[in-house]
Amino acid sequence: MDGGIRNTMAKCNTGTSRIPKYISDGTVTGINDIGCIILPDGSHFNLAVFIKDAECGPEECEELIALIALTCYNRFSSKL
Repeated sequence: MDGGIRNTMAKCNTGTSRIPKYISDGTVTGINDIGCIILPDGSHFNLAVFIKDAECGPEECEELIALIALTCYNRFSSKL
């Protein structure tokens, strides 16, 4: 991801209960539902999670996004 975009995303402090919620040992830059997750070895992956017409409330949607991000982080981290 372009450094300029990553820097812009790093300045955003919204969506902390979404993608970065459960990722404590990595660096996450993101805006709400889009994030760049830096793994412990310095590599990274980009993640976008969009939920439309959910039959649950906003808090449940945020939790779902957080769990998807954690699952991806754990999967990519296990390959290091």
